[in-house]
Amino acid sequence: MLHGNSSQQFNLLHRRSVAMLAAGVFAFSWLALGVQTLPGVRGALSSTWNSAVARPAAARSEAGARLPALRLDSNAAAAAAYCGTGSSLVTLTESNGGTAVFEGGATDSYTVKLASAPSSSVEVTVGTNSQLSTLPLRLFFTTANWATAQTVTVTGVDDVVKEGLHTAAITHGTSSTDSTFNGLCVNDVTASITDNDSTAPVLVVQSAGATVVSEGGDTDGFTLVLGQVPGGPVTVTIGHAGGQFTLSTTTMFFTSLDYYLVRSVQVTAINDTVWEGAHSGVITFTVESDTLAYNGRVIPSITVAIVDNESGVRLEETGTDTVAIEGAHNSPDMYSVRLETQPTHPVTIAVNGGTQLHLRTVVAAPLIPVNVTSLTFTSSNWSVPQMVYVTGVDDAVVEGAHTQQISHLVDSADKFYDSDGFFGGVAITGWSTATVVLKQDFTPTLTADIDDNDVRVIVAETDGGTIVKEGVIGDSYSIRLAVPPTAFVSVGVGTTSNQITLSPASVGFDSTNWYIPKIISIVAVDDSVLESQHTAVITHRVQSTDPVFGGTGVNNIRLVVLDNDAINSPPSDFDGDGVSDRTVYRAVSGEWVVRRTSTGVGEVNVWGLAGSEEIPVPLDYDGDGKTDRAVFRPSTAQWFIFRSGSQLASVTTWGIADGGDLPAPGDFDGDGQADIAVYRRTTGQWFILLSRTKEVRVQLWGDSRPQYRIYEVPLPADYDGDTITDFVSIKVRLATGL
Repeated sequence: MLHGNSSQQFNLLHRRSVAMLAAGVFAFSWLALGVQTLPGVRGALSSTWNSAVARPAAARSEAGARLPALRLDSNAAAAAAYCGTGSSLVTLTESNGGTAVFEGGATDSYTVKLASAPSSSVEVTVGTNSQLSTLPLRLFFTTANWATAQTVTVTGVDDVVKEGLHTAAITHGTSSTDSTFNGLCVNDVTASITDNDSTAPVLVVQSAGATVVSEGGDTDGFTLVLGQVPGGPVTVTIGHAGGQFTLSTTTMFFTSLDYYLVRSVQVTAINDTVWEGAHSGVITFTVESDTLAYNGRVIPSITVAIVDNESGVRLEETGTDTVAIEGAHNSPDMYSVRLETQPTHPVTIAVNGGTQLHLRTVVAAPLIPVNVTSLTFTSSNWSVPQMVYVTGVDDAVVEGAHTQQISHLVDSADKFYDSDGFFGGVAITGWSTATVVLKQDFTPTLTADIDDNDVRVIVAETDGGTIVKEGVIGDSYSIRLAVPPTAFVSVGVGTTSNQITLSPASVGFDSTNWYIPKIISIVAVDDSVLESQHTAVITHRVQSTDPVFGGTGVNNIRLVVLDNDAINSPPSDFDGDGVSDRTVYRAVSGEWVVRRTSTGVGEVNVWGLAGSEEIPVPLDYDGDGKTDRAVFRPSTAQWFIFRSGSQLASVTTWGIADGGDLPAPGDFDGDGQADIAVYRRTTGQWFILLSRTKEVRVQLWGDSRPQYRIYEVPLPADYDGDTITDFVSIKVRLATGL
């Protein structure tokens, strides 16, 4: 009997020593790693975890079966923890109604006390498995402190096993010489454990649960924060592909001091000119850290929904803007309309210019109705531009320069191009907002500038237009009054552009000089910025006590500013994006086959006499920044040019018919417009017709030896980067003595 008791006591002491040693090792590791508790996590998680930890006994036993607990019971009677209803003599109280811990992070606790006074000391032992550690492992209650609650601290073991959210049971046993308290059945405490090896502690929250952006419109964003204190710095790299949107930041850096501070990322759509319909992009995340819990953590990607602001309808202005002049119905401005993709059904575009504009699809069409016209595209002509001719309504109101929006309402049985599910009053079969690829919630618009013909102050441009070039070309225009004033009239000039300077800043008129034009000089600011061709607007302000002139409206001056820091427009740039388009001219059919770099769309246009000897000479002859289709016919010395700016053709004879002249066009005066020119090999002369001033220049540049000129071919181009074409020729083959 003595031997049995000694053996039992030895086993008890041995188990207690092992438990205390394990607890001491864990406590040392905990302090050495410097793991901290999440600030405020206990309070923040209490409401969340109550329902999770209040598990029925069956669920706890199932969890215990998966992760068997190592019971550190004081004696065999302690196994009674598996009994049915726990004894009411030992009271367990969990903080906030449950126990929840984080691996390597937040701890939790509960208290233990006796329900009544014992007659002698009572020991309560605490046991758990490899998922948890508890301190202390033994609680002692006496006849004096039995009613004082003692705290047990619970910590999740920071292992490297991916387990997800899991649970573990904390068991209890009692021993005492008081038979009432010896070997009691005591309830378990089930702790919920958040795994830091499987759940992502990097929390990404999208606003309203999704990320949706619009081209040229609404932006959106998301937030990112770490879910637990890291053991070292954490870097989150945010990536995106496809070039459809930008991010306000692509790198975030967290430390143990600021890991809980929420960081925001703003998402903005790229406002391109390509019709894509509703499309999307993906945001990815890469996590790097010296901390095992974070390094390489996989964060789910975010899909960004992008709303396109193109309508599938391409509007192209002639030149840089659309200008409508009141009453000038014989010289309208124009713009073109076409579809971006081939439709499956006819597409009708209703064009509305309000009460300020006349809109026509044919130049000779009557001016009624004044504000509405209609365009129809089919699967055959969808890519062929249709012209809309624009003039101002000739009213009697003195308005000066003003504007008018031109809207385009698109309708079709093709769901790409429809907005309401009806076409011609008939419902479209199978139409719904869910199946429409692009829902037309907006209409493409174009703003027309209107010049008033009722103004009292007249501005007149020299040569019908105004163009300046940095450091090379200046220009001017004139101002005068339309009627004599009864008081002094001052006209101030100004611009919001920093690209030009004006002189003088104002001019004055009275009853003696009202009809004499005053000259305003314009000079381009010679900066060093690469800008290529750009525009500027000159505005006017009238002051006078004469009621006819006081505050009256004046038309604006719109001018082109050429850059001397950029090279000339590249050849075959038919879309004006600054990049040459792949182009083939087929002499046998007179066809121009072009694939535009801006859209990737191919197009075929006929401009030239099929089967003739015509030579293609594509350049920008009208200065709109786009290459014009042009051919030179040697037999007649005629230049046939289709100008992209006006969509009008011109025929100019320049050179000797069948005289052997070679076409050599280029921008020889640097005004941004290609000049017609030929090289005459018999004399070594270049004959140039300047496009803007119609001035004729003759330049001698060729081999001084006439017998060798027959081998020369002109290659005019801007070789020194001053944007002015240089005279260059090469010999197509070498001869003895060259």
